[in-house]
Amino acid sequence: MPCKPCPTRPEIGSRQALPCPAPTTLLPTHRAPQWDPLDTNLVGRSRYPHAQIHLILVLDPQQQPTRSTNAPDSNTVAFTLPANVPEWSAAIAECQALQLLPSPAPGRLYIVPPSHIFLVKDRLKRLRMVVNWLHVRESWFARIQKMDPQEASINIQGWRDYLTHSPDRGSLQRSTANLSGRKAQKKALSVNSLLIFHTLLPNGVPQLDRYRDYTWFGHTLDSEDPEQQVVTERLVLWEIDELGFRYDFLRLARHFTNALSLPEERHALQEEAVYRIWSAFPTRDKMFIDGKPPGDCGLGSFIWNFSIPSLEAARHVVSTWPNPPRELLSPLLTPPEANNLLVVRHVQQKLAQFYCQTYVKIFQAAPVLPSQLPLPFVSL
Repeated sequence: MPCKPCPTRPEIGSRQALPCPAPTTLLPTHRAPQWDPLDTNLVGRSRYPHAQIHLILVLDPQQQPTRSTNAPDSNTVAFTLPANVPEWSAAIAECQALQLLPSPAPGRLYIVPPSHIFLVKDRLKRLRMVVNWLHVRESWFARIQKMDPQEASINIQGWRDYLTHSPDRGSLQRSTANLSGRKAQKKALSVNSLLIFHTLLPNGVPQLDRYRDYTWFGHTLDSEDPEQQVVTERLVLWEIDELGFRYDFLRLARHFTNALSLPEERHALQEEAVYRIWSAFPTRDKMFIDGKPPGDCGLGSFIWNFSIPSLEAARHVVSTWPNPPRELLSPLLTPPEANNLLVVRHVQQKLAQFYCQTYVKIFQAAPVLPSQLPLPFVSL
C-alpha cells in the first residue's frame, strides 16, 4: 500500500499548507526514518541522506564573522534546505517503507555535493561551505563537463572535507607518506579527494572575510542582512539539488539506452529528450544553470505552462523504460490548460514513484530528488 506523503514545512510554492509551529532551536519538517547518532556535525541526518529529510534551523541574526554562537534570540531567521517536490519526497518515502533501499545504506558518489551536508548548526560553518562551493563552482563544472559523470564524482566525505576546509588548515595538497594506523586508508581517501580540488584551486580556498566577493546570479552573501544570506544560501543549494537530479536522471536514462543496440544518432535523440525536462530553466551546455530563473520552471512549478511541458518530457522518457505504469503511457494534452487536474496529479505521482523505484533497483541507492525553487526571492 503506498505511503502517505511526508508532511512538508509551510512554504510558498508548497503543495501542503500546514500551520507554522512556534520557532525553537530545531524544528523537524519531515518524519525521518532513523537518525545517524554518530554524526555530530549534522543535524538530523537520516540513514538515507540523499533522500533529503529536511529540517529547519533557527539562526542568531546578530552572529558576525568574528564569533560563532547557536543560541537563538527573539529576533531570529530560519534556515531551511529547499523543499523537495512533494510527490518525489513521497516516492522516496515509499521506497523506504517498502524496504527497497539496502540497509545499511551504502556510500554513493556525488557529481555535486549533496545539499543535506550544508545543514549544520553553526552559521559560519555553513557560510564557509557555501563560499568554498562558489569558489570552485565554475572550475568544477568545467571538469565534469569533460569527464564521465561517474568518474568525476566523489564520495560524501570527500565533499565534506573540501567544503569545510579553511586556509588555516594549510594546502589542499597533502602527503600520504606518513599515514598509518587503522584509519590510514580513510585518511588517504580524504587526501586524494582534496588533491582533486588542489588541481582546480592551486591557491587553495579563500579567507572567510572575502565572503562578499561571492554571489549567485546577483544574490549576495551579506552577513549584515541574515535574511538575504539565507535566501542566497537556499538558492545555491537549490541549484545543487537541481544539478544532482539532472545527472541522476541522465545516468538512469543512459543505463537503458546503453543496453540497446542503437545507432549513435538514436542515442543522441534519446538524450535530447532528457534535456527537454529542464529546458525551461536558463541552461548552458544542456546541464548547467546559466542565470537566475524567472520562477520555478520545472517539475515542481505551479505554473502549468512550465510544469506540464517538463512533466510530459519526463513522462515520455520513462515510458520507454521497462515496465512503466500504464498511467505513463498516454501523453498529456496540449495546450497545458486542456489537462485535467486529477490526471496531472496522478501522472506526477506515478512518474516520481516509477523513477525512484527504478533508480533504487538499478543502482541500490536513493536518487537525488528535485527541489522547488525557493520563492519568493525577487523581493527579498
